[in-house]
Amino acid sequence: MKNKIKFYAILIIISIPIYGLFNPIFTIVKEIEISGIKLISKNEIIQSSELENKIITIFNKQTFLNNLYRSQDIKKVDIIKKSYSKVLILIEEREYAFVVNQEDAKGLIDETGSFYPKKNLDNFTNLPILSLEKMEDASIGLTLLSLLKKYKLVDKFELSEIKIDQILGVQIYSIEGQTILIGTNDFDEKIKKLEIIISKAIDKKKKAVFIDLRETSKGVVNYNL
Repeated sequence: MKNKIKFYAILIIISIPIYGLFNPIFTIVKEIEISGIKLISKNEIIQSSELENKIITIFNKQTFLNNLYRSQDIKKVDIIKKSYSKVLILIEEREYAFVVNQEDAKGLIDETGSFYPKKNLDNFTNLPILSLEKMEDASIGLTLLSLLKKYKLVDKFELSEIKIDQILGVQIYSIEGQTILIGTNDFDEKIKKLEIIISKAIDKKKKAVFIDLRETSKGVVNYNL
């Protein structure tokens, strides 16, 4: 019995430093590895984290996480102690769906419909513009974008802008100069009809430059010459 107790005691004593070797209880940060960034620069992450040459433990980790969460472009973040001198910052960036660039509002709309003010939009020229009279209508823009993806229309023309007007309804514009009027209702049915029109135009090697689908029962299409 005594031998068993002695054996387990020795095993515990040996296990503690081994566990500590692979699971450091603290890190004096000399090296920072970053994973998951596309929009945000590495230098911005390092500076905002304030981790360099600091000691991070389980007790003060949240402080450094809070520093990182100051960036509105970060959706989720974690800090992992890799060794006694190195940490890994795991980042999930916020996914933006639209740019808003109006006199009364300038910023980005994410996939949930939340608006994030942003003065400099230079890094987001790849996103379509959403023009709207009230921010609550952002959900309409997201619905339209989802339907365009559902019917694979984003593969058939490059979306430039979705405009939501209280009187005229939804208007869609492409980089190629196409104008598509959708109206105020029956979005799924109309986008499905739009896919048929665009596909037929492509098959005929034509380009539908103006499409009016405001009336569900019929559509008006003008092709290029």
